[in-house]
Amino acid sequence: MNLDRKFLAQYVETLRKARGMTPEVLAERSDLPVGMIRGIERAAVSPNLTELEKLCKGLELQVSTFLEAMESGES
Repeated sequence: MNLDRKFLAQYVETLRKARGMTPEVLAERSDLPVGMIRGIERAAVSPNLTELEKLCKGLELQVSTFLEAMESGES
């Protein structure tokens, strides 16, 4: 899976903030390290499929919805 890191960073940060979450809260809800959340939002890290599934769970978003938005470039 090849995701545009810059768009991914902006999209994750936008979704997180829209849900009123800090990176720490999203990390806890996603069962991912807070450093990974921050890395994704800085476009320094690209999650693998398992991490993406966890991230979507934390954002209360279906993986398919997330991937469709990434594909279409919507935020």
